[in-house]
Amino acid sequence: FNLFDFTLSSQAGLYKSYLRGVCDLCRGIGLEVFFGFMIPKLNRELEGYLSRHAPRAIGKSRHYQNTVVPTLCTCSDGDGLPLLHRMVKGLLMEFPEIKGLMVTTEDNLARNCDELCSNSHGTTKTEHAANMYATVQAAMQEAQTGAALLIATWYWEKEFASAILTRLR
Repeated sequence: FNLFDFTLSSQAGLYKSYLRGVCDLCRGIGLEVFFGFMIPKLNRELEGYLSRHAPRAIGKSRHYQNTVVPTLCTCSDGDGLPLLHRMVKGLLMEFPEIKGLMVTTEDNLARNCDELCSNSHGTTKTEHAANMYATVQAAMQEAQTGAALLIATWYWEKEFASAILTRLR
């Protein structure tokens, strides 16, 4: 899923209704709820939202075959991380029954920005991925002490594991 769809999208109400139904079904049969997102996934609506409200939250990254794609900026100097924090925290505050989030990155155009991003100032995609995971975890903990961050490592670049894992609590 795309986190933006459940938080700031023009269709957020529809997505929240779906999520509320899933949570109710799980509660009814005694299951805990964990939800998965590909972050930072930039769809057209999110890109338009950022263009209007937070242009410094739009980053850039090389995609396969050296094409350049826009991303949600995960540089420490950009505006994407505060927005990501707000979306994660807001979702978990509104849905306290969600016990954790599974986050994947670099899959399905969920690209972290790289040195092409105007906010990178010499930092790397590896650092930006670590920023993203640290931001998600901090927002989760602010919303719900004990919320679990589950990490899927497929599509990770070789350097990601040590950089990301050292930033998490």
